Amino acid sequence: MNKKERDEIYNVVAPLGRAIDKLDQLERGIQTGNVDVDSAVVYNALYVVKELVDESILAIHAIEDRKQAEDAANLPNLDALFEGHPVNRYVQAMFNLLPSETNKEINLVALLSELSQAGLELAKHQQKAEEVLAKQQAEEIKRDVEGKPKTEDEFVHFVTDSLDLAHPGLADTYKDALRLGIEQLKRHGHGVAPFVIPLKSGAAYGKLRINKGVIEVKLNDLTFVFDPKEVEEYNAEEAAVEPVPCPAEDQVVPCTCDDKADCSKPCERDVIVDLAIAHLTDKKEFTGSDYDLIRYFLRVVEGAADEEVNSLSNRALELAWKRHWYLKNEK
Repeated sequence: MNKKERDEIYNVVAPLGRAIDKLDQLERGIQTGNVDVDSAVVYNALYVVKELVDESILAIHAIEDRKQAEDAANLPNLDALFEGHPVNRYVQAMFNLLPSETNKEINLVALLSELSQAGLELAKHQQKAEEVLAKQQAEEIKRDVEGKPKTEDEFVHFVTDSLDLAHPGLADTYKDALRLGIEQLKRHGHGVAPFVIPLKSGAAYGKLRINKGVIEVKLNDLTFVFDPKEVEEYNAEEAAVEPVPCPAEDQVVPCTCDDKADCSKPCERDVIVDLAIAHLTDKKEFTGSDYDLIRYFLRVVEGAADEEVNSLSNRALELAWKRHWYLKNEK
């Protein structure tokens, strides 16, 4: 134990010791009759004891804070964990849009553009991660299904070959009997048929059951199940059509993610257009960066030519935006 730890323990124990001494003195005074129970001496002594106990509790909290700080110092830096990750760029772009005392004059168009690019990069990263996860899940399902029989005949072979038969030479006979039992029960749609198969370890008393197309064979503590629907569903998943590719770049128009739900890549213009609309809506006074946003909006959403947009005065830009907003709300 080092000096710092000894001092911490002393700061906890010392006030408690003084509080106990004070209570001992108070107890002796009351028992001997030198102190009245309802006197101010008792109240004052108890107040001092409370202060000493509070001092000890504060010392305990100080030890807890020190231990938490030491534990936190051993944790890896979270920034380092996300270094190079697209989420860093996106979060930083979000922070850059927040009001700042040190950066009052900001280029809103440039910041929104950076946020749009960072969002696109993050979306692509998430899409790749989802594709990898989907591929892993598909492979797991495939491995699980590939190990199971895919037809009734394979199921019959699988059940019989899994048993330690007392007479291996009769395996084909047992398979024929199992096929016959399945065929007869399927005619009725459902049912149960008991049977016995000799194993090297003794006779196995089993039941063949069919219910809603599912075949189940129980032999002692073994259970074999064949569900044709599982095979059909798996085959249907493998034959699923790939997602519809996005249009060519020159055909991309302003959209929302819902509009392009079938596309294989995220929209490139959603974020900046949506943020521009959110920033300009109900705007009473316009600044230089607002006019840049209106120009961008007119180019992308209205399809206006650069020459036409650049020739508009600030007043004309305001009227163009208000006209768009008025017509939208009128609809």
